[in-house]
Amino acid sequence: MQILDLSPAVPVQSIDDVIAERERQIVAFQHTPEQDALLPLAFLPKEARAYLDGAIDEILIGREGWQQRARRKLAKVGALTLAALDRLAAEGGE
Repeated sequence: MQILDLSPAVPVQSIDDVIAERERQIVAFQHTPEQDALLPLAFLPKEARAYLDGAIDEILIGREGWQQRARRKLAKVGALTLAALDRLAAEGGE
């Protein structure tokens, strides 16, 4: 699902990857905004930080296949960030 129609010179695969990961979190694991609202406020940003640290480690270590693993972790960071933003909005922090 492509959500933006940008010029071909602007890569949007990353946006599609983040949206697909957020959809996966909701569909496969029922991590809906309603379920996220039951979590402590800092939970989602902490999870995003953990995946970001993992992606950085993949990049620094550079073992075979590191690009794909780092990319998957970064997509999770983006999806968790979207969930955290929704969580903050639900708390009245728009």
